[in-house]
Amino acid sequence: MITEENKREMELWKKDRKNFDLQWPDENVVRYLNKNFKTGDNKVIVDFACGSGRNTIVMAKMGFDIYAVDYNMDCLLLTKEKIDKLQYSKIQYIQNERTDIPLSPESSDCLVAWGALFYVNGKERTELFKEIYRVLKPGGLFLADYRTKEDSHYGRGREIEKDLFVLNDSVGNLKGINYWFCGESEIRELYANNNFEILNIEKREMYVDNMAVKNSHWQIWARKL
Repeated sequence: MITEENKREMELWKKDRKNFDLQWPDENVVRYLNKNFKTGDNKVIVDFACGSGRNTIVMAKMGFDIYAVDYNMDCLLLTKEKIDKLQYSKIQYIQNERTDIPLSPESSDCLVAWGALFYVNGKERTELFKEIYRVLKPGGLFLADYRTKEDSHYGRGREIEKDLFVLNDSVGNLKGINYWFCGESEIRELYANNNFEILNIEKREMYVDNMAVKNSHWQIWARKL
């Protein structure tokens, strides 16, 4: 269900599209896909919360059958605009209702949720994990990232549930957006409780804005049990 809060987030994305329209694929997604798939031929992948479509481009160039999923139609249109330039046809664009993934059970070999799962609350996270498990084939692969509690944005806003903050106006274009932060034990528990095996856990940190801001992420490679 799209809430009023979700609608505000979509309007913010549309208004500030220049900042959210990232042009280049994330090198960590590229590394993951190349590590786990020699080619995308005869493989189905879900780019969940595809956003600006920057990682969808890599999936297309590798030859995957792609489901680009987002609850924001502006994101889907932008992704389509970029993929159309590649003249790539093995892709479907799907608008979802925030926490559902309207695909058949066990229909996908891999799901990538990059820059997506730390925006949701605990209830939504539980619903999404159930959906991700449902649409993946047995042994299907799952890549996601999360914000750690060492991230500079932690605590900068109103806490609406444990470690979930509505960011305040000191965080620039992120004002009003929900961010969830977590520790390693919480991540491991989340995956174990939802029948996923963690294959690889990494912690990536980078200082930006003249060393004033620390971006800290968990990156999780997992497999459906």
